[in-house]
Amino acid sequence: MRAGIFGGSFDPPHCGHVLAALWALESGEIDRLLVIPVGCHAFGKKAGASFDHRLVMCRVAFARFGDHVVIDDREGKRDGTTYAIDTIQELIAAHPGWTWRYLVGSDVAAEIESWRSGSEVVRLAPPLIVPRLDATRPIADQPGALPLVSSTAIRAALQRGDSTGHLLTAPVREYIAANGLYR
Repeated sequence: MRAGIFGGSFDPPHCGHVLAALWALESGEIDRLLVIPVGCHAFGKKAGASFDHRLVMCRVAFARFGDHVVIDDREGKRDGTTYAIDTIQELIAAHPGWTWRYLVGSDVAAEIESWRSGSEVVRLAPPLIVPRLDATRPIADQPGALPLVSSTAIRAALQRGDSTGHLLTAPVREYIAANGLYR
């Protein structure tokens, strides 16, 4: 099995995340993608929604992919800060014989080496770099780049009561509304 690891806050999971999953699966580099919401973020980011809410939102956001995308809750079960290297090592131990790639946007790919055991992350799960638009370059010079979508901007829009219809899938919008998140 060739599997990808897609970690992140997913606070909330948005259309950019869904497009990245589609891109990764269609790249031919992986057969399955594990979406892993972070438990306690290594960079001290505070979540706007609880882990349980983010986990459910991931399940509804990626449901259309069937068994090609698996939502993994392992980081929410861990105490303390969660690090990519720990998750990768757990996955390798749980699935011997699988090969792993770490899905990361082109906007953060250069940062991997600065992560805890960054060179080991790269060795164990070589990055599968999702091309994202660079706002400093002309769009015409970036064929195939996925749009920049920001969970931070989405949370701010939701707090203001602005529409986020084009940034969130319908099931995620409905879940947020039903649970009064980000208000």
